[in-house]
Amino acid sequence: EAYKRQNKLGLALKRFKSIHDIFDVWYEDQFDFHSFSLRKGMIRAYVDMIRWEDHLRQHPFYSRAAYSAIDIYVKLFDDPNHGSTNGDLSDADKKKAEKKARKEKEKAEADKKAAAAAKATATSEEVVKKEDTDPQGEELLKTKDPLAEAMKYLSPLLEQSPLNIKSQQAGFEVFIRREKYLPALKCLVAASKIDASDATVKEQTARLRKTLSELKEPLPEKIKEVIDAELATLP
Repeated sequence: EAYKRQNKLGLALKRFKSIHDIFDVWYEDQFDFHSFSLRKGMIRAYVDMIRWEDHLRQHPFYSRAAYSAIDIYVKLFDDPNHGSTNGDLSDADKKKAEKKARKEKEKAEADKKAAAAAKATATSEEVVKKEDTDPQGEELLKTKDPLAEAMKYLSPLLEQSPLNIKSQQAGFEVFIRREKYLPALKCLVAASKIDASDATVKEQTARLRKTLSELKEPLPEKIKEVIDAELATLP
C-alpha cells in the first residue's frame, strides 16, 4: 500500500501478487488433506479445515491486497500510462530519470553476470537463490488486459466475501468496464442491499443508468427487460 501511494505501482503489484499466491497455496493445500485426513481418521479436523477454507479470502490481509490490486488494474485500463513514473516530470527531470534507469539497468546486468559466474564456480551442494526476473514489477504493469488480471483478485472476493460492500463495488467497476452490464447490475444490487445509503452505491447507480442510456447499440430485449426491472428497485 505504501508503494501504491508513492505511485510505484509495479512494486505494489508484486507485493499484492505475492499475497494472492500465498492464499492460493493455502487454498490448494486442502486437496492434499482430503486423503490424509481419511487415512488418519481425523474427520473433525478435516471438517474444521474445510470450513476455514470456505472463508479464507475474507481475511483482511487478502481483501486489502485484492482491493488495492483491482484499483490499480482499473486505473491502468482507464489510463495505460497511469503506472508511468515520468508522466509529470519536466524534460530535464525526465532525462535524469532515464539516465538513472539506464545506470540501474547496467548495474543489474553486471550483477547478473557476476551471479552467473559465481553460480558456475559453486559446488553442487550449494543452494542457488532463485533469480527474480522482474524486480520492479514492470512486466505486471505491461499487461495487455488489466481487467483480466483484476478478475483474478475479484472472483475469490465475490465468491467468499460477498457480504463486504467493497467486494461488490469493486466488481461493479470491473464489470462495467468489460461491458458486462448484467454482472455489474448484480454487484450493484448486492451492494445496495448491504447499504443503500452508501455514497458510492448512489454514484455507481447513476453511472450505470447514464452508461445504459448512451449505448450505441441497444441491448437484447430480454436483457433490457431484466436490467430495467432491477434498476427500478434501486434508489
